[in-house]
Amino acid sequence: MKKLFLLLTLVYISNFIFGDSIKVAALKGPTGLSMVTLIDSNTQLGTETEYSIVNTPDLVVAGLLSGNYSIAALPTNLAAILYNKKPDYELIAVSGQGNLYVVSNDESIKSWKNLSDKTVYNIARSSTPDFMLNYLLKKNSINANIDFTYNHVELAPMLIAGKVSTGILPEPLVSTVLLKNPKMKVVLDFQKEYEKYNNSSYPLSCIVASKKLITENPEAIKVFLQKLNSSIDFVNSNPEEAGELGNKVGLGVTSTIVKNSISRLNIGYLDSQSAKSQLESYYKILFESDTKSIGGKLPANDFYYDKNK
Repeated sequence: MKKLFLLLTLVYISNFIFGDSIKVAALKGPTGLSMVTLIDSNTQLGTETEYSIVNTPDLVVAGLLSGNYSIAALPTNLAAILYNKKPDYELIAVSGQGNLYVVSNDESIKSWKNLSDKTVYNIARSSTPDFMLNYLLKKNSINANIDFTYNHVELAPMLIAGKVSTGILPEPLVSTVLLKNPKMKVVLDFQKEYEKYNNSSYPLSCIVASKKLITENPEAIKVFLQKLNSSIDFVNSNPEEAGELGNKVGLGVTSTIVKNSISRLNIGYLDSQSAKSQLESYYKILFESDTKSIGGKLPANDFYYDKNK
């Protein structure tokens, strides 16, 4: 009985001093790759910290809405949807810019104007690839035949087999296609074209954290962001090794794919306030395309984490 009492006392003191454990979710794939060294080293944030690899964005959002995760990596549009459903989270950093490309074996495609009247396969209606393609086509006054027959998993093999001539894919699927079919080339870069009209790329991946954690344990946020920045630097400087670590921890990437795709993955760190204008421009485009794409309204100022507050 005395031992049980002592154990319960120690647990109580531990919880009082260190607080609840911090659960961090990393989306499987390039979005989670930004956290690879934190996951591999099981980086602790001043209290017990657990890392989970989550297979789909919907499961990440569900875990955040239920309060299961305190920190998570996810697409920026889903961060806005999350905030509009439950404004208990803040966007604390951007971890990656856009990584969409037009891949084709059609040598006549040299510019966006060359897409006029061509059939272009896109991967998902009412999604970021759809909205961004429409935005760029309108900017170039182009009419193209957009076909949504295949999703991203199906389109890559069709391009590899040469059964489809021109399609839109994100990295690292682009590199997979190029490695398996040398006739396929990256002919157009969404990010470079977007920059012509916005003076920056569009933030595609981000990190969110609960307001509770930000308020009660600001040091944990500070440490996490420092380690995240270092992890992103490591990925960009050592893509082959980063791919090996990503494969080891279950992110679903390989050293070959990361090495070949790193220049187009556009993984990079920006703190929330530095990325705010980029995010607002991007969110406005999504909102004007489909209000539901960001949860019905533009996020308010308290969505953007400010370390100085």
